[in-house]
Amino acid sequence: MGTVIDHRFMGEGRMNPVLEYTVDGTQYRAKKQFRGIKTKSLSGLPIRTQATAYEDAKGWLHVQTGPIARLGTLAEQLWPLGSQMTVYYNPSNPDKSYVERPIVGNFATLMFNIAGFLLIAMSILLYVLIQR
Repeated sequence: MGTVIDHRFMGEGRMNPVLEYTVDGTQYRAKKQFRGIKTKSLSGLPIRTQATAYEDAKGWLHVQTGPIARLGTLAEQLWPLGSQMTVYYNPSNPDKSYVERPIVGNFATLMFNIAGFLLIAMSILLYVLIQR
């Protein structure tokens, strides 16, 4: 497990939590990576808009900002300092790591599973027909 110790801001809505984790008494740091970042800026509208940020099930970080947005507040809401997240690392090289991502099946995974099942079923059927 790693502990959120900081947040990094790279501009244009990009933000990442920084985690610290310990392996055999040595402390390491890892930055959570995302598949990508989708930002939406609603500045210039006469209505007040609420700034929001969330990570979807596919690993994309969505950030919506209004005329006044404080990314530090959004990052603290998503990843409070001191909160815990799972960190996966290479046991032979603990400096190589990544922070957990949600593992969710997508359409391509479903199609490959169906295709594999159909291929196995057709192979069994063909085998039975040849044996007669």
